[in-house]
Amino acid sequence: MNYIRQGQMPFADDTKNHPYNEPEEAKSKEQLWKEIQENNKKLTLDSVDGKRRLYNFCCMFGHARDAVELFEELSGAPMAESSYTDAIARYLYLGERDKAIQTAEKLATSRLWAVAGPTQVRPMSFFEDPNLREFLLEPESLRRIREAAFIDDGSLIRK
Repeated sequence: MNYIRQGQMPFADDTKNHPYNEPEEAKSKEQLWKEIQENNKKLTLDSVDGKRRLYNFCCMFGHARDAVELFEELSGAPMAESSYTDAIARYLYLGERDKAIQTAEKLATSRLWAVAGPTQVRPMSFFEDPNLREFLLEPESLRRIREAAFIDDGSLIRK
């Protein structure tokens, strides 16, 4: 934590999420869904795969509000780390700081402890994300993230 406070910790400079800005000509999720359907007629909005594809398109080409709505609909479905970090950036853009912290907690629960084996270190990308920096420097949000990192309902630990 001292490295982060002193500015010695490297941060991911290849992210397009910090600071996040919507595309200049953002498309609605309806427009994006039509584009997806043109290339893949088998996907439906009722399926997790369809919603996940639309979420990714909204993150790249759409409105932040549409992306976070889809992220919330996908709650409970397996998602990549980038899906969480995309949602955090968009929540911060929309001024929904508490939802951003809650998403960071979910990311910590799913990534910081369970995915690493007993001899592995935690994924550094979590600490390198510039959008998470302020949460890691604040005692209360850091406490919440630390607690979330150790939550396990039995489904996360490798058998």
